[in-house]
Amino acid sequence: MALVKRPRFMENVDGIQIWDTKEEDESHKTDWHQNIKVMTPIALAGMFASYMDCDDNIHFIKTFLIWFTWGLVFMWTFMEYLQHRFLLHREVNLDPEAPWTKESGEANADNFTVHIHHHVFMNQKHRIALPLKMYAQYLFLSFCLLKPICSHRTLWMQGAGGVFGSLIYDGIHLMYHFKDEMGELPFEWF
Repeated sequence: MALVKRPRFMENVDGIQIWDTKEEDESHKTDWHQNIKVMTPIALAGMFASYMDCDDNIHFIKTFLIWFTWGLVFMWTFMEYLQHRFLLHREVNLDPEAPWTKESGEANADNFTVHIHHHVFMNQKHRIALPLKMYAQYLFLSFCLLKPICSHRTLWMQGAGGVFGSLIYDGIHLMYHFKDEMGELPFEWF
């Protein structure tokens, strides 16, 4: 808890090793620019698939305005909330009064390291963006859950909106952490 109360700024970006081996640690890092290169064509292909499923351009524009916006604003926001609420901020499950055992120590370490290192070591650039495998998992889960109730054009457009929402969020998040490198935002939220 001392680290949480006194966050550390480390001189070297991505200089800490959180996982046991260097290889495992590197496998948990993500480059946002790589995400853009991989996910943008996938999202655009989804939008094209939605276009091909529409009867005419007006129908496509309506699909875009409604379902891309829905994916961008609501679906992505909902996924981000669920991820932070139930997966990333498990440090609220730590029990300071529990007697220490090896098992409870490991459980506490797992709860602590899921996401809190990001807040403690705030200049670890490659630990901010969503990993590519998470995009695949979220898209697959969304498609499986929504397939029974949505058309193909709606699914593809919502998926594209969710992907772009995540890329935009990660970009803004990186700008807050790395203003010198990525530039200032034209607005301030906080």
